[in-house]
Amino acid sequence: MSPILWKAYVGKKEKADLKVKHDLEKSDIFSLGVSFLQLTLLLTNEIIGLNQEKIGPAAAEKLVGNIKNGRISYMLKRMLVYDENDRATYRELKEILAGRPRQAVSAPLNQIHFEEE
Repeated sequence: MSPILWKAYVGKKEKADLKVKHDLEKSDIFSLGVSFLQLTLLLTNEIIGLNQEKIGPAAAEKLVGNIKNGRISYMLKRMLVYDENDRATYRELKEILAGRPRQAVSAPLNQIHFEEE
C-alpha cells in the first residue's frame, strides 16, 4: 500500500468511508517497488513500514543500498520515493530500464553510472 493510502487508512475511524485523492499510477509504482525490492533481496519482514513516513524513506534507502546493480538500484530508488508527486512514472521506469534515465530525484542519484552488462 502506498504511503498516501496507508496514511489515509490508519487515519480513518470508519474504513467504509475511505476516499483518498491520489495518483493511482504512482501508488501502484510504489507497491510494485516494494515487491521488486523484496524479490531482489529475498526479504521477509524487513519491508514492514516502508510506507510509513517516520521510518519508510530511511529504511528504503538502506535496503536499496544493498543492491549492487546501479540500474536496478536507481530504478528502485525512483519507485520508492515517499512523496508520490516526485515518484517515477511508468514511462520514466521504461527509460531507466533502457539505460536512458531522464531525470533524478537528488544529486547523489545524478551520479549513478550504469554498467554495460
